[in-house]
Amino acid sequence: MYLIFLISCACIIFVQAHPVNKRDIFDSFPFGGNLGCVVTGNTLYINGLQDRQLTPSEINELQQYQSSLNSFQQQMQQFKQQMHQMRDNGQWNGGRMHARMGSMMQNGPNGPNGPQDNSNMPTPPTPPTRPSFCNDNVTTQYIFDGCKVQDNKVYIGNNYARDLTPAEQNQLQQFNNQMDA
Repeated sequence: MYLIFLISCACIIFVQAHPVNKRDIFDSFPFGGNLGCVVTGNTLYINGLQDRQLTPSEINELQQYQSSLNSFQQQMQQFKQQMHQMRDNGQWNGGRMHARMGSMMQNGPNGPNGPQDNSNMPTPPTPPTRPSFCNDNVTTQYIFDGCKVQDNKVYIGNNYARDLTPAEQNQLQQFNNQMDA
């Protein structure tokens, strides 16, 4: 038993980890999958691992998110139609228009270098904020040699092994800060 504990600690502390990209996938998105957050019924799955039952307030938050997502998808369809009209009317300026579009989607209408003349450019809709129960802290997965850590829980394969100790949580946070730097 003590040997298993030491191996688990070694797997968490001493092996270099690789955080999985942060994802926010819900079953209402058209591409689905088992990465990020998936809600089926009232059960929350994170990166394919069953996590827990949603609380009544989280269910309400999810319903509000789904409503906002439906609205966003409709706005996105309108935005695409506007872009197609611009292309059909000869206003599409090849790669330059595409680059401006990407910059606006990533940095907002003023872009990273201040305001730009986007008078003829439609503004892309803003995607809804994902529910609080599916934040980066719970969806980030650290893959180690032989185990993975997600939401301060250790998994061997897809089987829950144990929770991280407070000291291990601090070590993981330090590691995460170093990876960000």
